[in-house]
Amino acid sequence: MSEFFDRLSEALTSTGKNVGDKAKAKSDEVKLLYKVGTEKKALDIIYTEIGKAYYEESKDAPSESLAALISEATIKIEEIKSLEDQIRAIKGVYVCPNCGADIPLEYDFCGKCGTKAERPEPPVEEAPAEEETEPEINIVVDEDGTDE
Repeated sequence: MSEFFDRLSEALTSTGKNVGDKAKAKSDEVKLLYKVGTEKKALDIIYTEIGKAYYEESKDAPSESLAALISEATIKIEEIKSLEDQIRAIKGVYVCPNCGADIPLEYDFCGKCGTKAERPEPPVEEAPAEEETEPEINIVVDEDGTDE
């Protein structure tokens, strides 16, 4: 009977060691996969910075192969600026020329960096253009069914 328990003990020890080794290997794999993901994100940030730097340096005279992308990026930048301006108008703020923080319209100084800022001129609202309409034609029909 003692021999049975010795073999059982050896089998359990061996199985436990195998499970432990597999768990450690899986843990090491997960750690490495996490590091790979972190490095890929860092690389994506670097690629983005390279793209931004290239855009800034080349936007006035881009290479032919990238001219379409530069044009699309410029359009998107203008759209984003327009949308941000609309948001600022709704919020009643303007942008600090020094740090880019939002400044309430009633303030003359930036609350973040202290820079004196010029308030923007209120936008001039254009009167809507009058639409041309076709003249109305009224046809009156007599009781006998003839036009007047």
